[in-house]
Amino acid sequence: MGFFDDITKKISETTTSVSEKTDKIAKESRLKKKLTENSTKEGKMYNELGKLVLEKKDDIEEIKKVISEYTDKFDEMNKENESIRNEILLLNNKKKCVNCGAEIDAQSSFCPECGKEQEKQVVEEKTEEEKLPEGKRRCVGCNEIIEIKYTFCPLCGAQNGEVEQSLEGEVIEEKKEKEKEN
Repeated sequence: MGFFDDITKKISETTTSVSEKTDKIAKESRLKKKLTENSTKEGKMYNELGKLVLEKKDDIEEIKKVISEYTDKFDEMNKENESIRNEILLLNNKKKCVNCGAEIDAQSSFCPECGKEQEKQVVEEKTEEEKLPEGKRRCVGCNEIIEIKYTFCPLCGAQNGEVEQSLEGEVIEEKKEKEKEN
């Protein structure tokens, strides 16, 4: 039975891994598509701005007003694009160096390009429960993914909560032993 349990476990892990990678690729594709759309919008805005400046070439105050409006639009779009680029970097476990702008690992404390110390980046890790499919949980005995409704694990026979209490007891015993040593 152990052989088939191992295969089942490997298939489950592989399926989860493939699903996570597919989700990441899909999200990255959506973000890149948004960058492309923004680039197209930006080109259209430059054309519009050029036409408006030519139309109002005799009215300097009106040109200043139009340029100011478009500058605000460009600034807003640049902020959005920077936010999208940062999301893409985070998806790939990367960040930009605060000094030189090089793409570096998100956990880097120093930039390998310029040596500048980096700000600590807090990466939200999903809890184990968030990673599990809905209606599933980890067996307290064998750690396999099983249906929440099961009182007993169909793979190892462990009862819900039974192992947790035992583990809690062991933890409590370890704490008591440490307290005695002090």
